[in-house]
Amino acid sequence: MIGAGTTVGWLWLWLHHVLPLKAATLPVCIFRAVTGLPCPSCGITHSVLHIGQLHWSSAFYANPLGYVAAIALLVAPVWLLYDWANKQYTLYQTYNKAIQLLRQKALAIPLILLVIINWAWNICKYYP
Repeated sequence: MIGAGTTVGWLWLWLHHVLPLKAATLPVCIFRAVTGLPCPSCGITHSVLHIGQLHWSSAFYANPLGYVAAIALLVAPVWLLYDWANKQYTLYQTYNKAIQLLRQKALAIPLILLVIINWAWNICKYYP
């Protein structure tokens, strides 16, 4: 599942890099299409593209969560190849441990609040 997700992510970035698509020509965010408001993840693609061009402040402005996506897109394929070559499941085991940690209120609540703050900031960027 993680391999499929990173493959789709890389294909999506490649598509946006080769054929710079505008949001008006290809609406992919159902939430934005229905409500007119950006979702918490709106801008992540642009953020990752800016990171690839080493435009750090532009990447942060597009969506700070782009840094998390970029790290995942870089680390996950290498980790998957390592596990495959060594016939191990360390990425899967780490994923399961991370899910268990995220179920703890002491960690889940602050992370949810950070996403909500990011979302509010995202909305304010589009509708000042």
